[in-house]
Amino acid sequence: RYLLIFFLLIFFSFPAYAHAEQFFVNKDFDAQGRETIKADPKITGDNAHFFADEAYLAILPENEILRLISVISDLSREFDEVIYPGLRKVFGEENNPGIDGDKRISVVLHNMKSGVGGYVREADFNSGKMSNGREMIYLNIQEVLNTEFGPSFLAHEFQHLITYNEKTIKRNAREDQWLNEARSEYAPTLLGYNEDYKNSYLSKRVNEFLAHPSDALLDWRGRSVDHASASMFVHYLVDRYGEDILTNMMQSERVGAESIASFDEIFRDWITTVYINSTINDEDGVFKYKNPNLSFGKFACFAIQHR
Repeated sequence: RYLLIFFLLIFFSFPAYAHAEQFFVNKDFDAQGRETIKADPKITGDNAHFFADEAYLAILPENEILRLISVISDLSREFDEVIYPGLRKVFGEENNPGIDGDKRISVVLHNMKSGVGGYVREADFNSGKMSNGREMIYLNIQEVLNTEFGPSFLAHEFQHLITYNEKTIKRNAREDQWLNEARSEYAPTLLGYNEDYKNSYLSKRVNEFLAHPSDALLDWRGRSVDHASASMFVHYLVDRYGEDILTNMMQSERVGAESIASFDEIFRDWITTVYINSTINDEDGVFKYKNPNLSFGKFACFAIQHR
């Protein structure tokens, strides 16, 4: 540990060795409304380069910068060992080596507005005036530094990169936003990040859904409650049919509801399930979640309304 700290101190004593790069970012998500930022390269793993917002680093005390480097290092290792192989096994592959010819994706951590965990920009996947010209993910640097959600947010956004390749590039099909987000909402559960339910990513979505259970699944507006509805649906879908249904929809030429067999029937059963989430231990289990973190005691609109 002391050797690591020594090298980090040397690194920060000679900033000339860290060559900041300029990136386009989404001004609607950036905390200062910036369209471009400079970000310093921090960690390069087997499958991703990680960059940190230079302006944000400038206001951090040295001990917090060292902590951030440690957090990013852990996140890089988690991406290589868990997120990258785990999501590719179920969802498919990202465009690799991609538009920039680099087998690694780029992950830029910058200061974002409260409530934003991360995002991707499709403009980056093509050459153009506002493109960064690489496969990229953007994460909220404050969330990564100060919460446990960093791996969940990274998994969520990486699924979007896979969808772009599997659907848009390979099959010339543009996925419906609600289903694209639904798969990303399931990614943390797929990787085991929601097993410790209290204060988990899934727990947050459950609470958002219970506050607005009538939100329309297919009416995507990009709000937190829309993500919550998509999350509750996809968790029911996988509970009922297994992870293969995720793989099958990714390999389908169809998009949205049409890529899910018997969608209308499943949707009706799900609506019933969110209200009763049956405690009966029947074999079919049509009207209940099998995920123990979504049992009746934790998730049932009927129970909330009648307490």
